[in-house]
Amino acid sequence: MHLIINRDDLIEPILETKLPKTDKKGIYKIDLKDYNISLEKGVEYEAFLVIILDKIERSADFFASTVLKYEPKNIKDKSPLAYAKE
Repeated sequence: MHLIINRDDLIEPILETKLPKTDKKGIYKIDLKDYNISLEKGVEYEAFLVIILDKIERSADFFASTVLKYEPKNIKDKSPLAYAKE
């Protein structure tokens, strides 16, 4: 799996890496601290995750993308629902 994180105002990605191989299934935690990356408050980023099944025939790749925006809250409740917009 490859992870790419772009920032809109920069030409080069802030992170482009091949993630460690694992046989585990499910949801994975990717700690940006492991890559010396931190997101800036209020800045939008694009993240792409690519799973390459065949290095020669790239049309079979699995591709996912999302937009991230780090907005810290001053909330005592750290549950995921505490950050949901009403």
